[in-house]
Amino acid sequence: MNIVIVDDSAPLRRSLRRMLADIPGVRVAGEAATVVLGVAEVLRVQPEVVILDLRLPDGSGLEVLRLTRALGAKARFLVFTNHAGPPYRRQSLDEGAADFFEKSTDDTRLMEYVLGVANTAAEDAP
Repeated sequence: MNIVIVDDSAPLRRSLRRMLADIPGVRVAGEAATVVLGVAEVLRVQPEVVILDLRLPDGSGLEVLRLTRALGAKARFLVFTNHAGPPYRRQSLDEGAADFFEKSTDDTRLMEYVLGVANTAAEDAP
């Protein structure tokens, strides 16, 4: 299962990459630090999962979700952000995010979600 990480923090992307490496069947196939690069990477890779920050230097991570969905991307978007108030959660889910995670407290829950998706993908594989 391929994942793209869209977050402007290189240390956070490295940390996520290390954590995801422990999940069998999961491969970080791309990463990006901006909306523009995120859209390009999601369209290039066509991942099953995108881990997406809300605040990027050139706009909102939700723009990545909207633009790539409009162009046919079928990924599950998992918002992983420090901006975790109820309005952000509501907007993200309303815009089509599969789930919403707070960086400071939900990294384990994020990994469990990805593991569940990976296990389901492995069961569905021929």
